[in-house]
Amino acid sequence: MCSNWVKYHLTVIGVLMLLFAVPQTVQAAQCEVNSVTVGDAFFDTPGAMVATSDGQWLLVLDTTAMDMKVVSTAEQEVVSSLYLQGVEPSALAISADQTRLYVGGAFDSGIAVVDISAADPLLWQVVDTWHHSGDFTAMLFDATTPRLLVGDRNTRGVRVFSIEGTDVATLPVPNRRCSLPSALAVKGTQLFVACETDGTVAVFDLNSLQHLKDIGVGKAPVTLLAHPSAEQVFVANVSGDSISIINTSNLEVNQTVEDDNFFTTPGALAWVGNKLWILDQSKAQFVLFDLNANKLEKSACPAVGTRPTHLVPLSEKQGVLYVAHGDGVDYVSVGMLRRVKNYPQVLMAGFDPMLLDKVDTRLRIVAVVEEGESELQQVALRQNIKGSTSSIVMTLMGKIPLDETNNRYGLVYEFEYLFPPFKKSGPLAKQLFGLPSYNLFGGLINQFYVLARDNTRQIHYYPTWSYTSTSPTIEVPTAGMAVTQDNYVAKGLRRQSPQVIMAGLSPMHMDVSDHELKVMAVVRSGASPIQSVTLNALDAAETVAVALNFVRALPNGDLLYEGVLLKTDGRPQEDLLKNYKKYDMVWNEGFTVIVRAQGGLRAQGGQQAHHFPDLTVGEYPALP
Repeated sequence: MCSNWVKYHLTVIGVLMLLFAVPQTVQAAQCEVNSVTVGDAFFDTPGAMVATSDGQWLLVLDTTAMDMKVVSTAEQEVVSSLYLQGVEPSALAISADQTRLYVGGAFDSGIAVVDISAADPLLWQVVDTWHHSGDFTAMLFDATTPRLLVGDRNTRGVRVFSIEGTDVATLPVPNRRCSLPSALAVKGTQLFVACETDGTVAVFDLNSLQHLKDIGVGKAPVTLLAHPSAEQVFVANVSGDSISIINTSNLEVNQTVEDDNFFTTPGALAWVGNKLWILDQSKAQFVLFDLNANKLEKSACPAVGTRPTHLVPLSEKQGVLYVAHGDGVDYVSVGMLRRVKNYPQVLMAGFDPMLLDKVDTRLRIVAVVEEGESELQQVALRQNIKGSTSSIVMTLMGKIPLDETNNRYGLVYEFEYLFPPFKKSGPLAKQLFGLPSYNLFGGLINQFYVLARDNTRQIHYYPTWSYTSTSPTIEVPTAGMAVTQDNYVAKGLRRQSPQVIMAGLSPMHMDVSDHELKVMAVVRSGASPIQSVTLNALDAAETVAVALNFVRALPNGDLLYEGVLLKTDGRPQEDLLKNYKKYDMVWNEGFTVIVRAQGGLRAQGGQQAHHFPDLTVGEYPALP
């Protein structure tokens, strides 16, 4: 049973481990720049901005008019203005519950508190003014306490206020070396303060409120941006022609990004589409920095205004940025790029449940499909009948997150079988069709394929895995079908034993430029916690090929596990590329995915373990 596929698989791994990285061309995001309509509410000097968490409103300070303009992001126009009662606005922050806006004033004009809880911004109003002296420059709302952190030029540090307006503490930089605290950022329990005229970033511990370190960066740091997941803070040095990247684990600058051919005065930063967007003030243009490729890219965006100063993304996934500049406010629609294969891929498939009780009369065939370059046209279940095939169209039921950081979602398709109760116990593959293996997927007579076809008639048949030189990962500026789908929340039957509901490889179309092959499995827990999920070779000893790690709980309560089957770093060998490599016997003669429960207990129906893709009938009563 061990197989030529396993032997070849080991050969492929041995060869591919020698590969070198193949550079890929990165396509710049497409942009469209338009101006926010102002009507009678003209901008005099637009300044700091913030968007509400629901993305409905953009709040813009007008420093000369001493008011706040409210922009509807649906209509892209100013819908109201709110006078700030004498506060000369310089900074703003929204409370975590989105009901209060705090506006810091320059030149001892205090802090305005605005009630923004009403659905209609015309009903928003200033409800309090804190008459604290200070020349306030930047603000952050710290939801953990909660409290307000405010940069103050007068104290050369950061002021801490309670949400009731009490002056709690002042966090000064030693020896008053932060004469202009121009920006704030929080990463974990650390507060980072850009000291613009000193060329440093001061770091404080938010638990103890103690100064930790001053980090030397470039000249005139004016903007800070914390990476959404990695231990990094980006610093825009507007007069230093550079971006400093601080490692927050050791509080050191681990990289400086600079290139006069790309930017000269980086003044604002945003994180959109898994890339750092740098706004060059003098050129009024965007530059993108791809951290994974460690390279700068020129953006396809046209120029934005005159001397842009502030940049706010509406949301990381929506791909809309707002830019405040000397002439008003622009909104930039960014074509969000998805990284896909040319063709669709059925990444995983299986049965729900995999452990059928003798009284069961329903069985769902489920599959997770990742879109390719073109829109999906059909996903179908096909059985190999001697001399012909029989196809059944599957229904799209929703989406599951595969990698939200990179906007990867799988579309879940299913078909439900109705049948009379089974009288015998055992693997259905043998019981129904007399197949020589426990697997119902593959190219043998009576086995099943799941096919995905796009509107250009490109097709993938699960469980076929291929290795080729014509299926690179590409970037497409379309949102895809997944953004229109609700989460897949259908809950299947739980048994005493855990079950691997679906499994597969990613990518199923592996190109020579791909550097990683993953194993993916959707697992449903039983009565006991899961001890392990592994990919095993189908030899006598069931050798473990790779351990799968828990990634996330899915919307329906099932669990996504992943493991790296092989990781390559190199240039493909010529002999491997002479022929297209294709295998439809991944499960028949290659691998099994095994889930085991903790304790090794035995339950009705056998040991607390399940071998995918074994679809088995037995005594498997449903758990509540």
